[in-house]
Amino acid sequence: MPSPNRSDSADRAGKLCHRRRGQAGFTLIELITVVAVLAVLAAIALQQYTLHLASAYDARAMHDIGNAAVAQEAHYATAHSYATFSATGPAVLAVPGMVVSETVTLKSEGTGERYSITSISSKGTGKLFTYDSETDTIRAD
Repeated sequence: MPSPNRSDSADRAGKLCHRRRGQAGFTLIELITVVAVLAVLAAIALQQYTLHLASAYDARAMHDIGNAAVAQEAHYATAHSYATFSATGPAVLAVPGMVVSETVTLKSEGTGERYSITSISSKGTGKLFTYDSETDTIRAD
């Protein structure tokens, strides 16, 4: 039986090292871990995105209340009365310069020397915005 010499053991060690270097890549556990972390981050990002989108629709509803208040004042300047109207967007109303955004339902009740406006977006957070001409304020319920 031939005795193993240094060159044989060095040759075997070289082959083992070569095999280890040839096994480049990731293990299944590492890949599953990365996919799980990415899934959690995506779920958090999606939730934040939908909340951001809903508040953008709410901002549209508030903006339409401001436009309706300006339109009511313009109508009062020419007709000496406030208008009563209701519309779901997208719509253009007869009240001067009044355009209702998509997804927004806007209602205005004019009585004598005052008026109130309510607005809500069907894709918003569900907040109902109310404007009162006496107090000149918008509140969210």
